[in-house]
Amino acid sequence: MKKLCYDFNLVVHSEPLGLAKTVQDSWRFIPQDIDYILHVEDDFLFNQKPNLEEIIYILESHDYLSQMIFMRQPVNFEEQIAGSYIKQFPDAYTQINLDNYYWIENNRFFSLNPGLIPRKIFDKYGWPDGNEAEMTAKLNEDGFRHGIWGKKDDAPIVEHIGVFRPEWWKL
Repeated sequence: MKKLCYDFNLVVHSEPLGLAKTVQDSWRFIPQDIDYILHVEDDFLFNQKPNLEEIIYILESHDYLSQMIFMRQPVNFEEQIAGSYIKQFPDAYTQINLDNYYWIENNRFFSLNPGLIPRKIFDKYGWPDGNEAEMTAKLNEDGFRHGIWGKKDDAPIVEHIGVFRPEWWKL
């Protein structure tokens, strides 16, 4: 089992940098001996404590997974009407059950929602100058799938409390 490090680095910027530059700048502070990064932003609340040891077990035994994010509530109008981002495009998400560990796989998006990301993703890909869609395309091209911890109908593990995204933003 990999050593879990619960220490964290808080990176504060004196001026807004934009998403890509903020992620690039922050990830450079990750110590070299860390195998998994728990990516969390300050505009999310945790509704429950995820079992990180279980998630690491799944990520290590399924090396095609780029991440394991935590289910969040619907935030934009389309997600709210559908009931969740998963219910918005149900055929794009596959429920997996292995020895009573549940997660959902997709190739729709790599996300900066809170979750665990293996160090190998940072080392090989870094963060692009663009956005999550650019990162998704790179990872999909190399055969990665993206995980969401839990079952399709589970209650959200995290809640986004920040500003809603503009109307033009789509997954």
